[in-house]
Amino acid sequence: MSGLTELHLTPALAALLEQWGYAEDDAAVREVAATAARGHNVVLVGPPTARHAVPLLAGMLSAFTRGTSRALLLCPAATLDEWAAVVTPLARAAGLSADAGRGPARSARRLQAGLDLLIAAPDTALALLRRSALKTDGITQLFLAWPELFDDAEILLPVMQDLPKDTQRLVHTTLATGVSSMVERYARKALTIGAPPAEGPSPSPAGPVRTVIVPWSGRAAALPLLLESLDPASTVVWAADRAGVAEAAGALPSGDAELRVVTGDAPAADLILAWDLPPLERLRQLTSAGPVVLLAPPHAEGYLARVAHPRTAVRLPGVLEAAQQEAATRRASVSAVLEKGMPSGELLALAPLFERYDPAAVAGALYRLWTERTGAVREVVPDVPAVSKLWIGLGKKDGTTPNDVVAALTREARVDRGKIGKIEVRELYTLVELPARDIEQIAGQVNGLMIRRRRVTARVDRGGKMVGAKKR
Repeated sequence: MSGLTELHLTPALAALLEQWGYAEDDAAVREVAATAARGHNVVLVGPPTARHAVPLLAGMLSAFTRGTSRALLLCPAATLDEWAAVVTPLARAAGLSADAGRGPARSARRLQAGLDLLIAAPDTALALLRRSALKTDGITQLFLAWPELFDDAEILLPVMQDLPKDTQRLVHTTLATGVSSMVERYARKALTIGAPPAEGPSPSPAGPVRTVIVPWSGRAAALPLLLESLDPASTVVWAADRAGVAEAAGALPSGDAELRVVTGDAPAADLILAWDLPPLERLRQLTSAGPVVLLAPPHAEGYLARVAHPRTAVRLPGVLEAAQQEAATRRASVSAVLEKGMPSGELLALAPLFERYDPAAVAGALYRLWTERTGAVREVVPDVPAVSKLWIGLGKKDGTTPNDVVAALTREARVDRGKIGKIEVRELYTLVELPARDIEQIAGQVNGLMIRRRRVTARVDRGGKMVGAKKR
């Protein structure tokens, strides 16, 4: 049995952490995991990478009591995929169900089905609260991930005001002082771990380093391009744990003897690539081993400014654009098939799977199989349009005005006013131009809202064919 069980972790979670390279003799792991597993409030300070919170998450899930508990993890919308990728295998090991809520419609259905752990942005959680799909009195554990990056700290108020006093509150932050007032307000008596001493000068940054600013989902595409651009004689890729090592190794060119992927101390090399953002002390060790390049998401700028100096940006033309174009091309390929008509033969073949699994999960599995094949996108199709239309089931007969629509979008669905384009109020319905990349999420947020005292249906308009949230 893993020695990590001494930290009050369940055997399954202890075994997974050991598999990922964590050990009971790591003082930080002992303090973080054990404190959380005993149900205490914890504030963990560290780099803005979700893998850094693995011991804290394992402790939280070990304290979870299935059947009588529900956990809620709130994170910035842009980091939803990153947190879901880290939390999901931990929840699976604990025998718990977890889901990333990208909009209130599907999340409401999962919650009704008995979901154990919801991962969501604050505005999605707020929409679920307003629909009574999420009840704060049933939340026994609340995890706030990087709350300093939330667009509006006051958005937490509806969630926190009715939260039971004995709800465990866990916070992962890059800067303890940046959330001190929030912690005092919502997570009193929390043990703070990883913060520098309050007295004395701030720790000096490590450097020099170079940085590649790339979204979390774009790291795999950036790695080979970076190696091709810099062409080092030897390279070491550092990751926070063995799970990160496996991810990074999968993104590297195969068969290169001069490439190594490690966790812990990095050996000397002509180039040290950080797949995950390291804590300051780890960054010092990496810079002592060789020239360092950090793969950093856009939201990490504040953290980088504190831990790394001097910094030089490495420009990889087209990395982000290429990733966005590839994703848009794939979406357009799927849309082109659907526009031609319902693929009845294929649906018949998949029908048994739909009976056993959530259709969305089946679609995700098929997409993974498709994209993992070389040359998966077999035909070039036009990119998705920049603007799409949202169909809302209220019109002139209901007394609807453009101002009503704008108010609902900005205040209730929290859509940036600058994203709202032309509004056409017709006799029975209204059409609103919105960015195509956001349209499906916005449809889910608007569907079920009250406008002019009527609960509305919202869909993505496809020129007469509408998709999106199901009618409630």
